Amino acid sequence: MSNTVRGREPGVQSVDRAITLLTLLADRSEAGVSELAASLDVHKSTAFRLLGALEERGLVEQIADRGKYRLGFGLIPLAGRVAERLEVTTQGHPVCETLAERLGETVNIAIPDRGWAVNVDQARGPSMVTTFNWLGRITPMHNTSSGKVLLASVVLDDPATMPDTVPERGPRHARRGAAPGPPARARGRWRSWRPA
Repeated sequence: MSNTVRGREPGVQSVDRAITLLTLLADRSEAGVSELAASLDVHKSTAFRLLGALEERGLVEQIADRGKYRLGFGLIPLAGRVAERLEVTTQGHPVCETLAERLGETVNIAIPDRGWAVNVDQARGPSMVTTFNWLGRITPMHNTSSGKVLLASVVLDDPATMPDTVPERGPRHARRGAAPGPPARARGRWRSWRPA
């Protein structure tokens, strides 16, 4: 286990680790200290101190009966401030509500962010079988319907913008510099996006 990260000051390293903990909990819904420490490649005591600081601010909470941690309600006001700034959610939400009611399905608004689709608004339709909140979820564009629409619009506007690769893993791994998957064109994934 390592308590140092190459070329990083201790304060910046702690911030990076705390953000990584939040990302891990977002991906896993809940996790224990040992599991999180292993994912961060740090000692349990380091993970525990980071979780304690995040818990003080309400950004994570411990599930009393299981000892595991999950994201806390303190994140909601922070995320809400970002969503408020997005004109697309302010103007798009009434349209989503109307579509959800008419179609009977869940309707999402997603925006592109460096090759990923970020869901910024959602309206649930009345015929929904299961509940899943896509708000704040970051997915590779090729994995979701809203991402495919975004990808298609980018490619149709300028075919040169078609990605050469498709990420094999989630955005957390991509931010860490993990190599993306094999070339998308070689796998035939983007054939449907090529202009005729």
